[in-house]
Amino acid sequence: MSMARVISILGAGAAALFIGQAHAAGDYPQRSIRLVVPYPAGGTSDQMARALAVQLTKSLGQTVYVENKAGGTGTIGALDVARAAPDGYTLMLTDQTVAISPSIFKKPKFDPVKDFTSIGLVATTPVLLVVNKDTPFRSVKDLVAAAQKAPDTINYGAGGYGGSLHLAFESFAQQVNAKFSAIPYKGSGETMVGLLSGQVEVMISGVPSVAGQVRKETVRGLAVTGDKRLAALPDVPTFAEAGVPGYHANSWIGVFGPANMDAAVVQRLNKELHAALKQPALLQTMETMGSTPAAGTPEAFGAQVKQDVALWGDVARRAEIKAQ
Repeated sequence: MSMARVISILGAGAAALFIGQAHAAGDYPQRSIRLVVPYPAGGTSDQMARALAVQLTKSLGQTVYVENKAGGTGTIGALDVARAAPDGYTLMLTDQTVAISPSIFKKPKFDPVKDFTSIGLVATTPVLLVVNKDTPFRSVKDLVAAAQKAPDTINYGAGGYGGSLHLAFESFAQQVNAKFSAIPYKGSGETMVGLLSGQVEVMISGVPSVAGQVRKETVRGLAVTGDKRLAALPDVPTFAEAGVPGYHANSWIGVFGPANMDAAVVQRLNKELHAALKQPALLQTMETMGSTPAAGTPEAFGAQVKQDVALWGDVARRAEIKAQ
């Protein structure tokens, strides 16, 4: 066979592959899409996923359904997605815990950068420092003073041991130079039960999981992250107002897929995320949750993940947190 013939065949094959990929991306999706949340139902990520799934179902023309696969500080659900076919029919909505896992496991189960495709950031959510209403702590100053006077005697709820909210509390403790005792729970919902029952005195949680309890005064809000107070909780001061300037632990939520997804499918999903984040129904849900829409490019989201691997890894190492 002549060299010209070989080149012709190879060229035709490459063209056919390109056309096939473009056609597949253009037809996407052709069936329902599974959106995995690696936490129990009821938490911030779960609430966001369900609200987002409604909008994506409308715009994509196929059902997007949420599946909770909790356990192992988000590892069980994340591994399920990492091992799935990179065809766009298995996605994951999660928080920055996915970037923390390498730092808390002796033998990490996955690489948050290499094993996933970053599709897009969805929202940033402030976190609240709250205490049981029967505690004597009326301010952050009260809480810190008590912890410094008697280290490790005040229990805090670690929702998702080794996860983002656990490390958010440890970051706070490191900044105020105080020591607390961690009581692990599977997620924010269980941690709230522990706080209400008095098993723990304090916790840090995403706004959606605790705002209702703060408004009903069944728990006491001491501080919230961000540059200004939340409109939904105007009586809760910012950390800066409460005497802890420079404390930043906003939780982000984003959508991932398995590694090596088709670029055209990624762009389609990112485009639909942008569109969904402009819909009044979703915006209203996010406002109620205290979340801020944060659409961006897949590349920018990937860079955020890399940055958080380093940031939260440092917090975990200083706190000597290892997965249980």
